[in-house]
Amino acid sequence: MVVGESGVRWWGPSLFRRPSIPLNPWQLIGWWELRRIPYNLIVGVTGLATVTIMVAVGLICNSRIGVPIGIPDPPIFALLGIAVFAIMANVCFTGGWVVELLLVQAGGLRSSRFGEIAFKLGLLGSVLLTLLPAAVTIAVAVATLEGWIPVPSESACWSGVDSAAG
Repeated sequence: MVVGESGVRWWGPSLFRRPSIPLNPWQLIGWWELRRIPYNLIVGVTGLATVTIMVAVGLICNSRIGVPIGIPDPPIFALLGIAVFAIMANVCFTGGWVVELLLVQAGGLRSSRFGEIAFKLGLLGSVLLTLLPAAVTIAVAVATLEGWIPVPSESACWSGVDSAAG
């Protein structure tokens, strides 16, 4: 599927390429914004994988030790976390073209490579950050199932709250 620019495809190497000619500010913003949908799709699919892994780990742990490690209580907190993460990922995405515009306006940036590199690194960082909760959940679950850390109990989780309140 071709979008906007001539020869720019949503998937593949051209997603990361920038014309070698200098871009005016609106063209620069347009280059970034044409990549927002693929960025969100990639990060979103990664997020679905993370949620799937966390739910699977939670169900396995719940059946083995009675504690759904990786599933928030109440589960609605997961939806709130997903929404906040999606908003912040897009704020950071916008930061890419804002920083590039500031560098161009300050006169210190002449190369089209900054946008390409910043987009690649930002996408990679976003994917890795999106996978982090699944990795932590797996690590905690394995450590708990292997007996390296104690199995959390509901009474242990709430005992500090009760004693602090009264």
